[in-house]
Amino acid sequence: MKGHGQHAMLWAVTTALALAAAFVAPLSPPSRAAALLGVALSAAGGGLAALLIDRAQQGQTLSVAMLAISVPFAVRVLLVLAGVLAVVRSEQTVPFLVAFFGLFFTQLLLDIFQVLARQSRAHTAMP
Repeated sequence: MKGHGQHAMLWAVTTALALAAAFVAPLSPPSRAAALLGVALSAAGGGLAALLIDRAQQGQTLSVAMLAISVPFAVRVLLVLAGVLAVVRSEQTVPFLVAFFGLFFTQLLLDIFQVLARQSRAHTAMP
């Protein structure tokens, strides 16, 4: 399971774990809803990142792959802003931010490791 399949599997596992954590955490219903929104928006940004990284790395350079990380990062900034605006009235910003950034940082590390692993494989395959 190399490349895209492994990256997609790890993305799905981290998303499932974040959803499970939001469901089992001792939260009030409004806090749980905010946490689930955080996971959903972060997962959407992570899915976009995984897709763009996999597409960009098909025979491309490291700079293209880094651009593939930068664009979803900008999208994630917009997603977190939209989410904060959605939950600020209910005063549930903290559960949203904890859920969003907990998954965000985990998937960002997966994205970076994916880029580095593919670059390493590309360099070792060269004569």
